This record gives sequence, structure tokens and C-alpha cells, in this order.
Amino acid sequence: MEKYTQGSILYGLRSQYYEGIKCYGVIITARCEIAQSKAKVIHLLSAISLQDWVCIELFPKAFNDYLHNDILGPINQWAKDNGLDFDTLLEFGPEKVLINIKADEKLKKKTFEKLEQSVQKWESWSKLTERCSMKDRVKLLNGDLSKRKSAILKDLLCERFPNEFCFLPHKARSGQSEIMTDGLVVNLKDIIQISPEEIEEIERNGFDCSEILKHENGNSELERLNAKYFLEHSDDFVMFDGIIKSPWIEHLLQNFSNAFARIGVETLSNSELSAFCDAYKVDK
Repeated sequence: MEKYTQGSILYGLRSQYYEGIKCYGVIITARCEIAQSKAKVIHLLSAISLQDWVCIELFPKAFNDYLHNDILGPINQWAKDNGLDFDTLLEFGPEKVLINIKADEKLKKKTFEKLEQSVQKWESWSKLTERCSMKDRVKLLNGDLSKRKSAILKDLLCERFPNEFCFLPHKARSGQSEIMTDGLVVNLKDIIQISPEEIEEIERNGFDCSEILKHENGNSELERLNAKYFLEHSDDFVMFDGIIKSPWIEHLLQNFSNAFARIGVETLSNSELSAFCDAYKVDK
């Protein structure tokens, strides 16, 4: 294998964003810094497989969209009709919201029943997601959430998460086939630092959990490494796993640069956005 460089992919990392998931890391340190051994630290961006991203990142986005539009739609309309802030109302939870609805003496029976049904669905879906396994998430994504899954995947491919994620298809890796239906999703907010010495050790031999345990101080060494790398079981290992080729690595760096240099401003709430749109009029 050629010496590691910008775009090299490391497998077996831990990430603060993805607990319990074996992550990848894409090196973003400049090629010249690495080639001339000037880098005091090697910077990587964490990445996970598209399948993991769908279950971990896409699922809550799809669920929240389904919850707000399909389940909570009638409650949102009732809140507007009564001059209540919808976002604030949701913070009270299903039980207290239902109490507020019951207190509305102007409600017709059919309207109340529709609202009560929405609250019941809200409560059941909230309980479902609290104990939702990966298998359950896949089932929901292929069922009630399938349309939203497709819409969010399209957003990912069309780069509508510019300050969060960058999708690198399977074909972005050197020597891989031209398929687009699999790949890595890079987290543009998650920068990982590793010393050049440790990177070079991984390049030479990798980290093999079973081999490390054979060393005299294997347990203490494993404990140290396990804080940064995924080395929990005897068959766990850390190694380089290919490289992101041009122009995909430049594409990733451009996305990272835009995200990293972004100046954040306060995000408007749904109620503020609605109030602005309702009040705005085009001058003649």
C-alpha cells in the first residue's frame, strides 16, 4: 500500500457522534504537510456507511417530519386557531396538550375526536422511538416513513446538508466500481486528531485486538487505544481501507471548508417563520 496521504481512509475509529458504531476517518491534512513530515497532528473527518447513516441520522429527520406533518397537523391547526404557539405547546407533551384541548369548550365532537386521535398517535410514536432498535428503524423506514426516506436521501445526494454531511459514493474510492447506491457519509462537524506516529504505526501493522492482548502490557495498551479506536472484541481491528480519489477528495474539502468557515446566525422557529410569511406583503 502507498504511504497514507490526504484522502486515505482509516477504519475502526470511534466518534463522539456515533456511539457504538465502527466509524471511518478520512484524512484531510494537506498532502505536502504529510509528504514533508511537517504535520504535528493528522486531522480526519469521521464517516459512517450509508446504511448506518440512514438508521442513525436519516431516521430521526424522517420521524420528526412525519410526526409534525402527518400526526401533529390537526393539533398545529388547532393551536393557530386559538392563538397558541405550536412549538411551545409541544414542549408540554401529549398528556398536557390533551388537557388543554379538552378545556376548549368551542370544539365540535368530530374535531375533538380527530385531535384526540392525533394525541394518541403522538404518544404511541414517541414511546416507540424511545426503544426503537436498528431493526425496528429499518422496518419503519421501509414502511410508514418510506416516502420521507427517499426525499431525505435525495437531499443528501443533491447536497442539501451543506454544513452537516457530504456523501462520497462507492465509486469515489480508488479502484472501486461505478455504483452510486452505497458509500460513506462524512460528518463535516466531527474533526478527529491523531498523531503522525500513531498513524504510521497503523499503516505498518494496524491495530489488532487479539495481537495487542498478547503483549506484556497488552491490557493497559488496549485500554488506552480503546478510547479512540473500536477495539472491544478479539476480532476488532484498525487499518487503512483505501483512499478517496480526485476529484472527490477536493469535493469533500470544499464542502468542509464551506462548513467550517460558516458564520452561524440564530435559526428561526416554525412559528416565527409562519408569522413572517403571513405578514409579508409584496408592494405594488
